[in-house]
Amino acid sequence: MDREWTEGERRRKKPLRLVFRCAVAGAILSAGVMLSTGQALASDYWEELQWSQMETALMDGNNVEWHLEEEVQEAAAPAMPQWRIQLTSEQLDLLERCVMAEGGGESYECQRAIACVIVNRVLSDIFPDTVEGVIKQEGQFSTWPEQIQNVTASNEVKQAVREALTAAAIPEDVLFFRADYYHSWGEDYCVIDNTYFSFYPSGN
Repeated sequence: MDREWTEGERRRKKPLRLVFRCAVAGAILSAGVMLSTGQALASDYWEELQWSQMETALMDGNNVEWHLEEEVQEAAAPAMPQWRIQLTSEQLDLLERCVMAEGGGESYECQRAIACVIVNRVLSDIFPDTVEGVIKQEGQFSTWPEQIQNVTASNEVKQAVREALTAAAIPEDVLFFRADYYHSWGEDYCVIDNTYFSFYPSGN
């Protein structure tokens, strides 16, 4: 059986209802704020995660692109040829001057062959094992020292020398050359322009 509230009781209950309703409203509002904050934090986290993933992908892409570019550059760069003998800049300059003094007026082919003879001598067991030793050896090059020290190598001679250093244009046992005629004690190889090239005598 339902009980009816008196007017006095209703008045006493009204503040309690108001407090209860305020408490409920506060709880709902707090829950809404927490939910909103949580959603905002989740959104921020997700956005930050997406940016992080994008940055990582971008960095990875840059790394891949950088490595690919490096590989392309390495593939495109011409390989430096391996010289038959190793020279300092001073030794290279001396070799170029010697070829210029000995064959500056001859053809490119002859200049290259002269350079090859000097390189062959450096590689041979019967001559000094350095360019300066070969060129300055007594009785071998009449152009040393006056002409060689005072001449400037042309670009053509420099190129001929580099070709001779890269690959032998004549056999490695061709160790002599002279103008006008062959050495009487050597073995003939060939004549280029007015220069006669000879092998080292066999049996010696």
